Amino acid sequence: MSTGQGTTASSEPSGSAVPQGWTPRLALSLFCMAMVMEIVSLSYAKVATALPEIATHFRTTQAGWLLTSSLLFGAVASPLLGRLADLYGKRRILLTALGIGWFGSLLSAIAPSYGVLVTGRLLQGALIACLFLSYSLIRDVYPPRTVPLAVSICTGGLGLAAVITPFLNGWLLDTWGWRSVFVFDLLWVTSMFVAIPLTTRESSVRVRARLDLPGAVLLGGGAAAVLVAVSFGPQWGWDSARTLLLGVLGLLMLAGWVLSGRRARQPLVDLAVLGRRPIVAAALVSGLVYGTSVVTASVLPIMSMTPRVAGGDYGLGLSATGFAQVASPNAVGVVAGGLLVKRVGARAMLAAGLLVFASGVLLLAFWHGTVGAMAAGAAVAGIGTGLGYAATPNLVIENTPAEEQGAVSSVVQICQSGFSSVMPVVLFVILAENVRMVAAGSVVYSGAGLRYGLFLAVGLALFGALLIGTVFRRTATAQAPVLTESALADGVR
Repeated sequence: MSTGQGTTASSEPSGSAVPQGWTPRLALSLFCMAMVMEIVSLSYAKVATALPEIATHFRTTQAGWLLTSSLLFGAVASPLLGRLADLYGKRRILLTALGIGWFGSLLSAIAPSYGVLVTGRLLQGALIACLFLSYSLIRDVYPPRTVPLAVSICTGGLGLAAVITPFLNGWLLDTWGWRSVFVFDLLWVTSMFVAIPLTTRESSVRVRARLDLPGAVLLGGGAAAVLVAVSFGPQWGWDSARTLLLGVLGLLMLAGWVLSGRRARQPLVDLAVLGRRPIVAAALVSGLVYGTSVVTASVLPIMSMTPRVAGGDYGLGLSATGFAQVASPNAVGVVAGGLLVKRVGARAMLAAGLLVFASGVLLLAFWHGTVGAMAAGAAVAGIGTGLGYAATPNLVIENTPAEEQGAVSSVVQICQSGFSSVMPVVLFVILAENVRMVAAGSVVYSGAGLRYGLFLAVGLALFGALLIGTVFRRTATAQAPVLTESALADGVR
């Protein structure tokens, strides 16, 4: 997470016998690190699957905020927590992020209102920072010869969780209801909060760093204000004073963030790297890959779990357990697509991934009358998503000088989290404009509304592919081996 400049020496005595290979304690530490990273993947997938039930319980058409709030908070909090980790230690800040996520899980589990639930989900966004904090801690405290295998195991574990998660979600939701997904998070985070100090040493690496708190406030507040204006615009009226005031305030705050970032000595995100078209395109396409995948994660449960009698031209009436028949092929597709990173060039793979994703989403839009049809479309979309996830970090590294990769990675991470935060709000604005019926508190969207949402994802994916072919030119500024997404996240710090 840091460079050699400004670091302290290792806390281990020079003459002490430090194990250079695997030990039982190190194996337990690796298990804990992998489980910490699974929290983020599991939590997001469980909430996405529970959206229909939660929307019905609270009688809301703003279900997208359950995804947006955590992603937005994670985007802003991750750079700050990374700087704090440089100053005070990675394990300490990892535990701090787990503590914030623990409180968010508790708040979500007992939430008496939708507003409290959204607040809890927002605090759960701190868990996103655990991804790069875990990788950085592994790099600092594990024996060098064990680091590659440790990172590979953690990365592979994320893929395995994606395949198992749909069945776990189904069991939790069908047996205990939507609150159980947050109770599960609460118990998981509690166990990791206890186990990590017992198994993993603190990093002795320290780097002098400044906290860009004004930048964090301007970025987070500005993005939230704009998203609230967009989300509630249909309800308040697009020309209402509240909508216009929030929208203008948000845009002014975002402009202030850009200006303050140019003047700060250590800004939250170094926007200076956006002076070159290839970097702008890389960040934008990366955001599109992540943003469009959020659309399918949100729409698939609605299309699969809504009864056909209510939805009219869509809906399979599946239980949460039955939904695993659709979600699992999608997850397998993501993992399979990611494995192709070693066989195809990053630039071609990213373009292909976006086109494959668009094809899968079009299948979902027009061919969704049976479980088999839905599973096929979901699997194709998953392969495209996996290709995009795997290609993005390599494409950035191929077009970035080594000395700028940390700064570029920060910008890319903001774009990924930013697009992922915006898309649920935009999607549910589209769906809210196409509500077919509301019965007993259950919101049922029209088939046309769902198709419009899917067409939005298709359009953005095709735009991304076009951008790669026209703007993103191959450069010779950097030569780097193929890396995983986790390796790029580690480079952020």
